[in-house]
Amino acid sequence: MQPSQPGPYAVPPATAASAPAPGSGGGLAKALSIVATLLAVVALVLTFAIAGPAGPDGTDGTDGQDGATGATGATGATGAQGAAGPQGPAGASGTNGTDGADGINCWDLNGNGVPDVPAEDINGDTVVDVRDCTGPMGPMGPAGAPGSARAWAYVIPGPAMTESFNFVGVSRPGTGVYCVTPIASIDPTTSIAIVTVEWGASSGDQLLAFIVDLNTFQCAATDFAVRTYNGAPPALADNVAFYIVVV
Repeated sequence: MQPSQPGPYAVPPATAASAPAPGSGGGLAKALSIVATLLAVVALVLTFAIAGPAGPDGTDGTDGQDGATGATGATGATGAQGAAGPQGPAGASGTNGTDGADGINCWDLNGNGVPDVPAEDINGDTVVDVRDCTGPMGPMGPAGAPGSARAWAYVIPGPAMTESFNFVGVSRPGTGVYCVTPIASIDPTTSIAIVTVEWGASSGDQLLAFIVDLNTFQCAATDFAVRTYNGAPPALADNVAFYIVVV
């Protein structure tokens, strides 16, 4: 075992005092003994008071047990709404549905799919078609304000006027030629008349009706002359109903 090394502040050990010389008295020896004792005490105090160099770190201790779970915190405020995402791709087209059943023609009153004459021949032209389509009669409307026409008439093949105002008669001196007679105060030579086809009481197709300003069709000068046509090319015909209005 190696001898211990003295510290930086160690005091050298006291050496034995030499025997007093003869004749020096016992007081000097006592004083020297006390000084030696004090020096030894000072050296001992310094040894314990001055710290030595630090020792190496010790190993870490084992982890302690986990503490109890704390209470759940309050819910935070709702964040701002995010931006809308991009539009997704278009979905695939669906399959085509099945065709529905054919509808019923407007003239097919009994719904049997075939024209029934005369029950479904409403206009009496022996042909059942769209001209025979009529709905139920609606309620009568209120009376209108007085019109500005000077005269008017509804003329059907026959000939006959079923409705009229300030017209007193109608005749047909030739095929497709009608002479419509107004009251005496209306002069056909100085009045303007308008004619249009009325399809409800007419038959055939491509129907026409004209007013003739120059009276050259066997009508009197006091009559309005009207010509009616049917077919292509147009030919004078007696199967055309018409309205005539004098303004």
